[in-house]
Parts: sequence; C-alpha cells; structure tokens
Amino acid sequence: EKILHEIAVNGLNPTGVQCDKNFQTGQVKVTFTPQGHRFEILNHQAYDFLDEKLALNVLNTHTPSMLYLGTLALRNPQTFSVAKKLVERISCPIFCDINLRAPWYSAEVIDWVLNVADTVKINHEELAEIVTMLGISATEPEAQARALQQKYQLANVLVTLGEAGSWWLTRTGKIFRTEPAPLEKPLVDTVGAGDAYSAVAMLGLLNGWETEAILQRASSFAASICTIRGAVPPDKNFYTPFLNG
Repeated sequence: EKILHEIAVNGLNPTGVQCDKNFQTGQVKVTFTPQGHRFEILNHQAYDFLDEKLALNVLNTHTPSMLYLGTLALRNPQTFSVAKKLVERISCPIFCDINLRAPWYSAEVIDWVLNVADTVKINHEELAEIVTMLGISATEPEAQARALQQKYQLANVLVTLGEAGSWWLTRTGKIFRTEPAPLEKPLVDTVGAGDAYSAVAMLGLLNGWETEAILQRASSFAASICTIRGAVPPDKNFYTPFLNG
C-alpha cells in the first residue's frame, strides 16, 4: 500500500504492479556497520512469484521502450520463467543490472541474461566473478569486459568502480571513463546508489545522450543518493538540480 501510494503521489503509472495475497512485499534488511552496510535479502518474497498471465497482459496495452532486468529478481524459477516469456514477446532494448548476492544467483541465470541483454551494468568485483563463473580466462577488467561483449554480442558494458568512478565499453569498442562525482554533503550510506546509476543510464540511452554525458550524470546522481539515508529521497526538491541541469 505504501508503494502504491508513492506511485500515485509521484504521478507514475501503476499498470503492471502485482499484489500477492500469499507472499510479503519484497524486503531487504540493511545493517549498517563501520565497514559499510550488509544486506540480508529475504527469501520467498512476492517478486519471486510473479503471475505470468498478469505480466503478459500488460503487453496488450503497453509497448515498452526498454526492459530492465535485475538478476536478483530472477532467483526463483517462477519469476525466471515469466521473464523468459516477457523477453519472447518484446522487441525493445534490454538493460541488465547484474547483482550478485550469495546465494541468490546461478550460472544459468547469468548466462541467459547476458544472452538477451543489449546493455549490461556491473561492478568490477562482479565482473571478475562472472568471467570466472563462465570460464573466461581474461584477467584485466577491460579484457574481461571485451570478452563478455564479444561472447554475448553486447552493445554496451558499464562497469562501476565505487569510489573510483566508472567506465563504459561501447559497441564500437571504445572505452569512456569518468571520475567519481564529489559529494556536496557528508556520506550517509550507499544504499540505492547502483540503482540510481542504472536509472540515469537508461534515461540517457532512451534519450540519445552522448556517452560522456550519461556517465557524468549517472555518477553525479548516484553520488547524491549516498548523501541521504536509504535509496529514495523524501523530498521531491532533491531532484530539482538534476532536472534543471
């Protein structure tokens, strides 16, 4: 109910949101420590049991411009099956966010996602883990990204480096880099920073921004999320500088 309220307040379209009578709304418990935050991703959540008919019915009235796939949401066979059916029915670009949270991932899911994706966003640690999982012998990050791009015919590979910035391997094989955006306020936590980065990257791809602009804006917005508690700003005015910029 809280999520549906926020959707309404922010003028978003709730079509496609499923309400499950048997399973709880998905939650992640975040514990803050001096070393950073630790995630506890709860099992058997509503997103693990998406209804195939309801999901596919959305395509009868809405044509997506881009499909976002987060690998964590594909951990359960039922939702994984729904994702496969959705991909079969659409023709738009697919943006994949790799999120490796043990034990909620498998080589099968990662291989499938990479096969259907056009753009992949991944952090440098996950990149190293995935190439090992897939038997790719490259050891340097750039070589690893190029190997993934070639093996799966990816248009774009975005690699985030945390405090060291990020870089983007494009379809042409050129790499663009950006330094980490400076924090205008003290760091509070990094929860949601990766999702913020992905959101701006998708916005940029859909609107045809230059690669350098996407990198800079995604990095800046992700950094700003690190200055608030949690992933969602409580005040809409938070977005004003980014919308005006």
